[in-house]
Amino acid sequence: MGFFSLLELAIIIDPNSLTTLKTFLVLLLILLFSIVGYLLVRTDVFSTKLDPYRLIPSNSIWVYETNEPVKAWNELVSQPIWKDLAEIPALKRLETQLVRLDSLAGKSGVLERTWRGQRFLVSLHPIGKEEFDFLFAIAYEDERVPELISSLERHIGEGNGAKTRSYSGVILKEHKPELATRPITYGFYGKVLVASFTSFLVEDAIRSAKSDDMADFVAAYPGMFGEMEQPNGRNLLKTGSEGWGELLLGFSSRSGNSVVDDLANLPYGAVLEPAFQDGTVSFSGRLFDLRTGGPPMKPVSRPLDPDFFHFVTNRSAILRVMDRENVRLGSLPATRLGEVKSTVYSDLQRAFSEGSFLNDTAPWLIYMIMEQDGAANADRVLLVPLLETDQAWSGLTDFVQRANQDEAVPMERDAHLGREIYTIHTEQFPLHYYSGIFDGFSRTYVSQVDGFMVMASTLRGMKDYLDDLYNDNTWGKSLSKRSAIERFKGDVPFIQWVDMPKFYRQLIGGTSPGWSSLFQKYAPNFGTLSMLTVSLKSASTESGIQVDIDYGNKVAPSPSQPLLAQSGSVNFNFPLVYGPKPLRNFTDRSLEHLVQDERHTIYLIGPDGNLVFSRQLANPIRGEVFQIDYFKNEKLQFVFACSEGIYGFDRLGNLLPKYPLRLPENTKIAHFNLVDYDGNKEYRYFVANEMGDLYLLDKEGKVLEGWNPKRTTGPLADKPAHYRVPGLGDLMVSLHNNGNLEIFNRRGESRLGQSIRLGNGVTTSIGVTDLGGSASQLVTVNDAGEVVGVNFKGELTYRSQLFRPDRETRFHIVNNQERDDFLIVLHEFNKVSVLNAKESPLFEHAILSDDLLFQWFSFGYEKEVFVIVDRIQEFVYLLDLNGKLLSKKPMEGGGLISITYAAARNEYLIATAYQNQLREYRLPL
Repeated sequence: MGFFSLLELAIIIDPNSLTTLKTFLVLLLILLFSIVGYLLVRTDVFSTKLDPYRLIPSNSIWVYETNEPVKAWNELVSQPIWKDLAEIPALKRLETQLVRLDSLAGKSGVLERTWRGQRFLVSLHPIGKEEFDFLFAIAYEDERVPELISSLERHIGEGNGAKTRSYSGVILKEHKPELATRPITYGFYGKVLVASFTSFLVEDAIRSAKSDDMADFVAAYPGMFGEMEQPNGRNLLKTGSEGWGELLLGFSSRSGNSVVDDLANLPYGAVLEPAFQDGTVSFSGRLFDLRTGGPPMKPVSRPLDPDFFHFVTNRSAILRVMDRENVRLGSLPATRLGEVKSTVYSDLQRAFSEGSFLNDTAPWLIYMIMEQDGAANADRVLLVPLLETDQAWSGLTDFVQRANQDEAVPMERDAHLGREIYTIHTEQFPLHYYSGIFDGFSRTYVSQVDGFMVMASTLRGMKDYLDDLYNDNTWGKSLSKRSAIERFKGDVPFIQWVDMPKFYRQLIGGTSPGWSSLFQKYAPNFGTLSMLTVSLKSASTESGIQVDIDYGNKVAPSPSQPLLAQSGSVNFNFPLVYGPKPLRNFTDRSLEHLVQDERHTIYLIGPDGNLVFSRQLANPIRGEVFQIDYFKNEKLQFVFACSEGIYGFDRLGNLLPKYPLRLPENTKIAHFNLVDYDGNKEYRYFVANEMGDLYLLDKEGKVLEGWNPKRTTGPLADKPAHYRVPGLGDLMVSLHNNGNLEIFNRRGESRLGQSIRLGNGVTTSIGVTDLGGSASQLVTVNDAGEVVGVNFKGELTYRSQLFRPDRETRFHIVNNQERDDFLIVLHEFNKVSVLNAKESPLFEHAILSDDLLFQWFSFGYEKEVFVIVDRIQEFVYLLDLNGKLLSKKPMEGGGLISITYAAARNEYLIATAYQNQLREYRLPL
């Protein structure tokens, strides 16, 4: 029975069947149209309004969208920064290809008219372990785009090796443009042109649009597609934290990178709008919490005073400022090098639950990652602003004492520049105390400075930080950081600055070999970048993000202008034989210089060349001049030794009470050093006489028990020194010309009961490596050219024979001005060879002289000055650690010189003594 027979039967049976039939036919037609409509949509027949984001896979690192791509490109290439970046071959090829494309299109603005008004998307995707590539998706409303592509294909011609294939019902074409290293694959999906130089990205795009199982970019970041996030004539960059995790994973040289994990676990997305200003590329926009769609952070409760920049060292490669409440909530970017251990975390929370430390700290945390100087890990410094300094400090020191007792370790204390330093042995203390933020503290060294609690990851890092504060080597005094300071508002929950020149070395060291070689090869091009700033803003209804990239701030001096310029001079009646020694004026922290002439008169010269005072002495100064706070009233005096005694003067030239101090039986002084065990200004003077006997005196001249005197094996090669070593306490060390090394405790008792033999003779200084760590060593070079290392337990740990061209070669240990690092110098008859502490060659410098002095001044990465003084010709040469002369013409001088770094002007201040003149110079960096 056929269909119509059934209808006839239905009509006979049911008189109302006509109405039923109409209803049946309507339902049937609706069903048929629904099926056909679904099939047509899936086969792209009616896909004229296809959202191009449906072709962007969810693994995109970022998507750039614009309605005017040609205008955006022209704006980019007109910026000064493009002139530096365009020298990189890949970017240069891109520019050349676009010019070629414009030529093939017929010029006359064809490209701009064609692309204008279309939705132009460019996305970045990982395509391998260390590789990334772009995907282009252009949605168009009319036929101008297909016509342009057809026109280009006709100009290219048939003999270009173009290939055509089908993928999932979409016709794809492949063509290798001129100068390109790979062919481009492109095709039309509905009214979207999709293209990439990586063919499988095009295939992924098609699968993303066709498959319900494959998430696209909209599904991954739904909050980014509201009405405010539409281009509407703007250029927009849409990105997510997970994508940046993938990008860093591709760059990184380490597997299991915790930074990647942190970014992937932060459910953040951002829509940014780029803008170009004078010397800055900016991206500003909205930040989304992908879980809630709302603002991811709480507004800050109290703004941070910009004065904190005066406590940020210029050694900082990365600086972060974070609101503590948002840190506690886990809503801020973090870095972890180790997992939070629940046992350590709970112990800390219990230890501080009833203490005052948490309640007495301000709601801000300041975190610095220092520039690297070749060490495995960069030093970290964390600043915690205090509300009640004494209570917070007392709470922390109580904790340190209890923790050390629980772990059965001795209380370790040190001091530097009058600041107490405690050691916290608790594993990753800041990491666990702040719930997973602030990595890199295997041990934590703690001090306090003017309302801040300071935590450092190494003892040397802590001392470097305190030195920089003392010398005003801070962001607050730096001209180059002025723009960063002026833009800081103090009311954002998170802000991070990256000092790109300082960070660049870490970038090279932390990236995979392929990327590292690229960054090294094009370092001059990337070197135009000066500062990267990322700040997260927060309000009650939304959170914002601002990214600023500053560039081109380095001003190169004119080739005809000499770098080194004399800024002043002071004449004396007689030739100078000592100094200049830089001293700080405690009233205004200006720089003064102490010198001595051949008739033994000392002079203190003010910053304008004015004479502060002069005093006649009986003998020349021997060794260092030290500044002290004798009366503990923040006013500084200075002390030094002559052969007959120890002198102490205030800055007006008045002798301190009971000074000069004499050794028993008027013993002649050969070496003099200052010791302050706990930074409490209870000074000790560590003195050696000409026979090598050691004395330890208090600041009033009393010889202490065990040192009246301490007999040794002979005259010293270097001044006696004090070291505080974790686990071993305070140690007193003397190095002797006969090759013996002595190590005593504070009471003058030998640690081994005998001397340590380093060779048959030593005529140079002693250096120290890894001060504060378990691998600390004392290092020197004996007269035979052997580098000898001794740990503080008195055990010989290292011997290495240096290359010795002839028997006349002399060897030197040259410490920096802080004596916390050293270089090894070989002086031959016609050249000087400089090695680092690991004996790796740094440079050679040709010089023909038999009487040379060497100095090394270190003010941080790329602020190193090696000094060679030719005492015969009275010339002073300044070199960096690559052996490059910092001034083509040497300065005149026959003795040791003074160099300080002025952060405010980013220049070296140099003082020399030449004949009867004190000369001052400026050397801009």
